[in-house]
Amino acid sequence: KQWYQRRVREYAADFVCGACLGGMNSTLIYPVNVVKSYQQKQINAVPESLLTSCKKVLMERDYKLRKLYYGVQLNLTRSILSWGIINATYELCIYMFGRGVS
Repeated sequence: KQWYQRRVREYAADFVCGACLGGMNSTLIYPVNVVKSYQQKQINAVPESLLTSCKKVLMERDYKLRKLYYGVQLNLTRSILSWGIINATYELCIYMFGRGVS
C-alpha cells in the first residue's frame, strides 16, 4: 500500500509540473499564435511578412499588449490539462517500460 501511495504522489507531482510548464509556455507564446491565426485567416491574399502581420494585429488592438491576450484563459485551461496529462503519462510509461515493473 505504501508503494501505491508513493506512486500516486509522484504522478500528482508530475501532473502539476507538466501543467505549470505547459501553462507558462502557452501563455508566453500566445501573442505569436494570435499573429499566426491572423495570417492563416487571410484567404487568397498576398502573403505578408511576420513583422507586417504583427503591426496590423497591434493596430487592430489599439497597440495594447493586454489586448493581444484576449482569449488566453481558454488556451491556458486547455494547456494545463493537456500538458499535465501528457507529462504524467510520459513518466508512467518511463516507469513501466523503461525500468520495468516489479
